[in-house]
Amino acid sequence: MSVLFSLTLRRYENTAVIPSNSTVQWKKQFSGIFTYIQKNYDHATIEDVADACSYSTKQISRIIRNHFQMSYKEFVTFLRMEKALALLKEETLNMEEISKTLGYGDISSFYRAFKKYYKDTPLHYQKNSDEV
Repeated sequence: MSVLFSLTLRRYENTAVIPSNSTVQWKKQFSGIFTYIQKNYDHATIEDVADACSYSTKQISRIIRNHFQMSYKEFVTFLRMEKALALLKEETLNMEEISKTLGYGDISSFYRAFKKYYKDTPLHYQKNSDEV
């Protein structure tokens, strides 16, 4: 739920209203952090994010943990896997191209990560998504 809230908030950051009694303290600067991560998840380390956004790695880690209840690594994996689903549904790229687009060093790393995250192989998912 927090991920959905944050993604929605990022899209409507200039018009969204957050209740003042919210337990989550949102700052406009956080949009820059999440935008940077979303644009660079294929290669950016937490150190890269910290440098680009003028925060320490501990601050970046804490911000992500507070808003998404996951680590930086888990957040990047979440973004990669969401993009993987979109790319698999489009069927315009082969598995190796998808792997490279997502920032995996080789196709076997992508397969392992996908299977661990979704408990299914990318090819099986792609075949079954055609039927839905």
